[in-house]
Amino acid sequence: MNGCTIPGTDNGEADTSADHSAYWSVTHSNHFIGNRAAGSFNGLFFEPQEGPRGRGFALNKVCTIYLPLGRVEGNVCHSHSRFGTYFVSNDWPRQIDTTLALNGYTNATMCAPFDAEGYERGRSSAISNNVDYHNTFVGGYGLGDVQFRDHTSISCLNLIYHKESKNFNDGCSSIYLDYHFEDGQMLLPSGHGTLIFENNVFRGPLLFESNHHCNEGSTGFLCNPQYIFVNPDWQATSTKWLTWNDGNNNPTHGASYSLSPHDFANPPEHNFFPPGYQSLCHGIHTYLLALDGGATCVTAASLGLAERYENGILCKKPLRRLEIWTQNLVAASAGAVTVQVSAGGSVVASSLMYFTSVPSAPRKQGFTLPIIASLEYEYRVMRAGGIPASWIIEFSDPVMGNRFVADRIHLQVDGRTCPEITSSQHDRRFILSSAEDSFTTYNRGACTGNPDMPPVTCSQVSPPALMNCPHECAAGSCNGANQYCDCFSGQCLCKPGFSGPSCETDICSSARCVHGQCLARYLGGSLPVATDAACMCEEGWGGSSCDANPCTANSCNGNGKCVPTSETTFTCDCNPGYQGLSCDTTCVGICRGSFPFSCDSKPTKPAFCQRGSGCDYPTDPNKYNGNNNWCCYANCGASCDNVVCPQPDDDCMVVNGGCYRGVCPAPVARPNGVVCHSAPWGICVDGTCVGNAPEDIIVPNPNNPTTASNPNNPTTASNPNNPPNPNPTSTSSTNNPNNPNNPTSTSSTNNPNNPNNPNNPNNPTSTSSTNNPNNPNNPNNPNN
Repeated sequence: MNGCTIPGTDNGEADTSADHSAYWSVTHSNHFIGNRAAGSFNGLFFEPQEGPRGRGFALNKVCTIYLPLGRVEGNVCHSHSRFGTYFVSNDWPRQIDTTLALNGYTNATMCAPFDAEGYERGRSSAISNNVDYHNTFVGGYGLGDVQFRDHTSISCLNLIYHKESKNFNDGCSSIYLDYHFEDGQMLLPSGHGTLIFENNVFRGPLLFESNHHCNEGSTGFLCNPQYIFVNPDWQATSTKWLTWNDGNNNPTHGASYSLSPHDFANPPEHNFFPPGYQSLCHGIHTYLLALDGGATCVTAASLGLAERYENGILCKKPLRRLEIWTQNLVAASAGAVTVQVSAGGSVVASSLMYFTSVPSAPRKQGFTLPIIASLEYEYRVMRAGGIPASWIIEFSDPVMGNRFVADRIHLQVDGRTCPEITSSQHDRRFILSSAEDSFTTYNRGACTGNPDMPPVTCSQVSPPALMNCPHECAAGSCNGANQYCDCFSGQCLCKPGFSGPSCETDICSSARCVHGQCLARYLGGSLPVATDAACMCEEGWGGSSCDANPCTANSCNGNGKCVPTSETTFTCDCNPGYQGLSCDTTCVGICRGSFPFSCDSKPTKPAFCQRGSGCDYPTDPNKYNGNNNWCCYANCGASCDNVVCPQPDDDCMVVNGGCYRGVCPAPVARPNGVVCHSAPWGICVDGTCVGNAPEDIIVPNPNNPTTASNPNNPTTASNPNNPPNPNPTSTSSTNNPNNPNNPTSTSSTNNPNNPNNPNNPNNPTSTSSTNNPNNPNNPNNPNN
């Protein structure tokens, strides 16, 4: 009668219809593995703020918003009118051992933001392999030390909606790793610190919004984060790529985008930046244009890219944040802080630092400015009366030195004593652990005499992990590859995709995906994969086991780009002036000049140019068949726009090639011995998928010298235990001309060229042989 509400409880969310969710959790320490949610108001909704000190019997015994993050992996949320995968309110996991002996309870010491030496106690965690599509929001409000790994977000209004974050406590990790963003807006956190996008794919219509939700309510950290790209794959199709979120939400005009030092030295193929540039900031920071007469920084408009970068400033050197956290100031009387830039002993530029203060979070206040991180310049920070010793100065972040190269500048601050070189590795103790626990102790940061942060070797740091408590299980009892120790039961549990008493059965083992991932990993159960769609292939790869890429052997004759459409089919995106399935046809040399031969360069109908001069655009593509005076240069032959080539039901049959000029090719059998999934542990035999037991087959491996499919295996034909080699050069292959079972083999009695073939005229027993007495042409034949 009450729908999804439960009136009369102590739960304000469940009492009303405010936030109906498919899965709603008042703690992020719960496990959510392999779930599917669709069509509700919210999907997977974490809201520890609803009971930040516990509920019921646990009231005042648990610091909910700081508990370790549970295992959140393999979930799918789609078609939700509001949030898909979302961490609402505050989620800041910390290094808390919620042991079975304590029944999961915590205390103030366990939940503390810093240890005695001032190092913050964030717990680097991850959510993994989750998928969101057709939702309105994905992400989190205040969310720190949580990595979105192998996440896919497609066709959501907001592919990521993230208000506040922080530097990872491990000093190394990226916030978005191996993430696929496609078709939507990306509302990026307003800070704090350096937020790294690593190995991400950005595709389709996209729009970044810097400093999302800065200076609204209690959110925002001076609105000047550093967004760093590591190995980006930028394939956005939109003409405008970002907005600076101007107005009250960006009072400091902050945020900078930069390539990592390695990526600037080795630019990615699909780059966010134009060639030669590595960083970007708001266009209001015009002092950057005066540093060296425009040799380092230019306006996007000067490159014809004003719309793309919303009139930002592009620089050939890295931009980093310079921030001063203040106390007890208000905007109206904060005064001015100026940064003066010198080079070679002369002042070359100056700029005001911009002030902001979050009204409902008074500790979040201060001045900030993006600056060039280079020892070529000297920066002097000036303010009437100097910078008080208690204010905190920050420059860049330690992750830059831990992962890449430390940022270094010459910095002078009125009223302070700074070292000759200030680096990104300077003191950060007691500064920030979460949005709620920040700037509780001052006199920290740069230019204070406090020692730098200890160095971190990122190659030796374990990546953010899913929850695992090995101390709760007997030593060595869990198989680390297939199991994890559950923190709540003290038992070894199977990781997704494994089953059996010791989790020894890999559900995906029969998928045998080469360039792809098994789709059954999060489906549960113990049955092996038995479907023709067992693998999700990497881009460009196809086949039942993602082992085929038709473009590895097709260059489109150097006149275009090969684009795979299946394991055997491809299309050639031909360069202007070339046509044909493999871009092997051109009108150059027939018609006058070069493409478009004085004709329409973007015709919508079949387009012909005439030898000498002249153009025609007939509706009939065959109008000039056989006429050598006319040459088709675009839209030649029948159209394939509305042609869908039928696919065989059995995955051992395949269509070689796609529609070409309106015609689909007939399906053919895949080679014997290749992997198929229409039957468990299937192998193709004469165009049919035949199932086997795992121990009865040899999985094809072209690199293994003992594998039947390796042409270098000398034992293929003679080893009775080795399955027939489908390689055409194998003597056991019916495609090998030396195989007597091959009808084209010279040793085959079915081959007309075989002297032993009775139909071969050179065979004395052949009726066509002049030596055969039965041949009427034989002079010795009495019937001749």
